[in-house]
Amino acid sequence: TKVQLRLADFSRAIIRDKKTYKRDEELRQFLLFHDESDEVQEGLVIFINNAEEVFAARSNQKNGGACLDAYLAILFANMRIGGRMVTLTDVSCHLTQSSEWFRRDVFQSGTNAVSWGNSNKSIDVHVLTKLSNGWYCRNNKCDSKKCDPPLSNPVVDENTGDLCEHCDICGAQAKRCSRFRKPSAKRRRGEK
Repeated sequence: TKVQLRLADFSRAIIRDKKTYKRDEELRQFLLFHDESDEVQEGLVIFINNAEEVFAARSNQKNGGACLDAYLAILFANMRIGGRMVTLTDVSCHLTQSSEWFRRDVFQSGTNAVSWGNSNKSIDVHVLTKLSNGWYCRNNKCDSKKCDPPLSNPVVDENTGDLCEHCDICGAQAKRCSRFRKPSAKRRRGEK
């Protein structure tokens, strides 16, 4: 199934209304294919053309809210295990640092993949795959580490659909991944 949505179409499903603090749950369920079989949901692949950081910090400055890439990360976290999100700018920096629950792969698109910029331009294609619904606390003093196997925290708050921000056991804040960047050509050559 192929569904093509523009920003105006899907933002209602991710960003809460300022007055009602609700989002369009029907659209949210549609985007995650919750009306389809488990098999379809587990094989779901969402492609987002967020090239050149178009959904990064500048995307929501006038509203003073989180950038759209952060909301895409929340959408990814709400996918079923096995679901994949393919993006042209890495959104994993908005996910918990405990990466046991997802896998991140990066591929080169090959030349002539885009119509803008240099005709020989190759871009990174980021693929996130959801592996589980739990993440592990990074606090070495957390009691969750005393259990065998260690206790995990839910990736998503089941009541709100948002990313869990704290460890359920010790209360430590979930650390976010740093943005994975390839070194610039200048740094690769060792120039200053």
